[in-house]
Amino acid sequence: MSVTIIMASIPNRTAYRRRAIKSIIKQSMKPEKILVEIDYDRMGAAATRDKMLKECHTKYVCILDDDDWLLPHHIETLYNAAEEENADLVYPWHTTSNGSVSHLEQWRGVPWDNNNMHQVPITWLAKTSSLKRTGGFSSNFDPLSDNKDETGHRVGEDYLMIKKMVERKMKIIHINNVTWIWNMDGTGTHGRPDRW
Repeated sequence: MSVTIIMASIPNRTAYRRRAIKSIIKQSMKPEKILVEIDYDRMGAAATRDKMLKECHTKYVCILDDDDWLLPHHIETLYNAAEEENADLVYPWHTTSNGSVSHLEQWRGVPWDNNNMHQVPITWLAKTSSLKRTGGFSSNFDPLSDNKDETGHRVGEDYLMIKKMVERKMKIIHINNVTWIWNMDGTGTHGRPDRW
């Protein structure tokens, strides 16, 4: 199967990384490659992801934050949807580690609409070639930026990546399947190199 999982991490997240990697190993459909890059130089998540993206030669890239974890059917579910729909990006749904409802709940099960963009957590699968054609995560992105969207939430490199894909008329689809756990223990850095 032609999928690489990439995971940007930071030095003090050993326990989180182990949990995330364990969830990758338990996948019903195994990735061809797993890349984990620890950001010792404080580049930020966007640049760290781009560093790994250059090493990806599989058809698809699956992205996982180091403090989140996958349910066993995550890769298989997203891969099958991408193949069936010839999608450039497939995003599923999530549950949270503390049982709370995320600020994105209003978008659960709503088909993606390029004319009505919204935030999507980065735990998705995309065609490697499509991500590379956009110039990557860090192009035109300031990792220290604290710009907000219309709902008051930070605009990160994941949202800007989707915006670049929409501008290029790439196909994005949403599947209303819970396939991963979003960590909500208050230790998130939003990919910023100044938050740890």
